[in-house]
Amino acid sequence: WVRLERIGQTVISSVSADGVAWSEIRREILALPATVQAGLVATSHAQGVACTVQFSDIAIVAATAGGG
Repeated sequence: WVRLERIGQTVISSVSADGVAWSEIRREILALPATVQAGLVATSHAQGVACTVQFSDIAIVAATAGGG
């Protein structure tokens, strides 16, 4: 599992083996606009070689009042 969380201008990246217990791997303060776009990408890391991926359990969760 991979999670990106935005709290104001802070972006926190975390990983989890089970989607329950999370370990923060990096925290950055970025100059971001109020609205941002996000996407998912995959690569085979070999020029001219296509890859197939399947993403699952994708969620975009809006912040709650007072939650950032």
